[in-house]
Amino acid sequence: MADGDDPAFLAPDEVRLTRMSCPECNGGLAEVELSGFRYYRCHVGHQYSPRSLEAEQRAAVEAKLWSAAAALEEHAAMARHLSRRSDEEVDQGLAADYERVAAQSSTAAKLLVEELHQRRDADRP
Repeated sequence: MADGDDPAFLAPDEVRLTRMSCPECNGGLAEVELSGFRYYRCHVGHQYSPRSLEAEQRAAVEAKLWSAAAALEEHAAMARHLSRRSDEEVDQGLAADYERVAAQSSTAAKLLVEELHQRRDADRP
């Protein structure tokens, strides 16, 4: 350890920057190896073993995918609303465009949700 054995300061041969990000704060992760143990730590102080890092990253990915599915559903609902408003304004071409966009977003959301359910079922023992 460098700097008076303070664990906050590591020697250059004890730490290596990675291109990975912390699943909690999205800060950069460093790979630390001390006394034969390897772990990952961000600048905020979140620390992970290799196994816990993979589990946390998997959970973060799943949460982001659920957010994406919700955003697609919201986009479809907005496009349907705009289509109805365009119908009222007698702009049939624009209404049809919005309906097509709504259908595309709705289909993408359904496919994503189905995939998430399949992944969750596959992870169960």
